[in-house]
Amino acid sequence: MGERGHTLAAGDANGDVGLWDLATRRKTATLAEGAQVDSVAFSPDGPILAIGDSLGDVNIWNTASAQRFASLAEGGGIASIAFSPDGQVLAIAGLSGNITLLWQSLANLTQRFFMHLICGKVRGNITRARWMEYVSGQPYQKTCP
Repeated sequence: MGERGHTLAAGDANGDVGLWDLATRRKTATLAEGAQVDSVAFSPDGPILAIGDSLGDVNIWNTASAQRFASLAEGGGIASIAFSPDGQVLAIAGLSGNITLLWQSLANLTQRFFMHLICGKVRGNITRARWMEYVSGQPYQKTCP
C-alpha cells in the first residue's frame, strides 16, 4: 500500500492496483498489472507510482492519467520498492536479495532514459513489437542511442 498526497494505492493478489481519493473516499481508478502486486511506492515529487509484482516486473504509472509508461523486468519477484526522499532514486529489492537502484527523477523520465534501459537488454535494432513490449505509448525508435 502506498500514499501520495490525497491518493491511496493498494494492490491485490489478482494483479490490480486500486487508487482512492482520500478526501472523497472514492475509488478513482484501477490499474491492471496482471500478476500479484507485492509492493507499491509513490514518487515524492509527482503522481508517479511504481508497482512491483510477483513475476519480478516493476511497472511505472502516471496516476494522473492512469497510464503505464514503463516496464522493467527484474525477475524472481519483488520484495519491496521505494523512492529516495528527493525522488531521484528508485530502489527495487528482489526476493533473491538483489537490490537495483535506478538513478533518475521519475517525474521527468525521458524516452532517452528508457532507451538506455532497453538497450542494456536488447542489442542493435529494436522491432516495433519489442518496442511495444518495453515502452508502450512512447514513439517508436528503431535503434539504440
